[in-house]
Amino acid sequence: MKEKKGRRKDAIERFIESNQTVVLSSLNQLRYTILCEGLPRDKGLCQYRTYVWSILLRVEPLDVDYYANLVDRGPSNVFAKIQNDAFRTFQKDEEFSRKVSTSVLMRILNSHALEIESFELHNSTGAPASPYVQGMNVLAAPFAYVCRSEVEAFALYSQLATRYIPTYTTPNLLGVLNGVKLRMHAAAGPGARALGFSLQLRRASEYILCGGPDDSDKRRAAQVGQSNAAVKRAAATGRAPDYQAVAHFCEADPRPAV
Repeated sequence: MKEKKGRRKDAIERFIESNQTVVLSSLNQLRYTILCEGLPRDKGLCQYRTYVWSILLRVEPLDVDYYANLVDRGPSNVFAKIQNDAFRTFQKDEEFSRKVSTSVLMRILNSHALEIESFELHNSTGAPASPYVQGMNVLAAPFAYVCRSEVEAFALYSQLATRYIPTYTTPNLLGVLNGVKLRMHAAAGPGARALGFSLQLRRASEYILCGGPDDSDKRRAAQVGQSNAAVKRAAATGRAPDYQAVAHFCEADPRPAV
């Protein structure tokens, strides 16, 4: 009797399960592989997307008690704002509404706000981190949707908000303005999609793929140049640029220089 073979693992899955000794080069290789091949979709979601996000964001497993203590502390100073926005988060997306409850999203956002308020945390630009501004609910939503546990969603979202896209969560929303510039370029041609949860989920992956503060100025400048070139080529041909090709443009200004 022949033994049943298991599911064949793709290149990305084999990579994240292997023992990588050189961190920076391994991260760059993983980003490149994902950008070239993409993550497979199995019934709507890649089975190991959470693990890829954890690796690229460099998030270690979070102590459950730490998160539980934040939740037990109750409302933060900005809880009213969080509550108001959480109820409106992708409310027209049936799949998101079915899988992510408003209470889960509120706990993640409120715990992050409490963490900022309690420890007076600073983001990767050196400026005081924002406990909450309007729109952070949309940034947290993909993590609540994809992650298998609330604790994991909190850890990934907190790392993204304070270290990787700090200017997206400041009162002046500088990062958001740059994101709007990207969206305007991407929507210039036919076939542009309307903003929705599926696009936000994809955008979250691209934020993470762009790399973090460890990127060198030279590499970042090259990425921005390639992104701008993609936008110009699209404008010349009258077609919308490939979204992945211009992903770094969104993070060109928001990402802190190192």
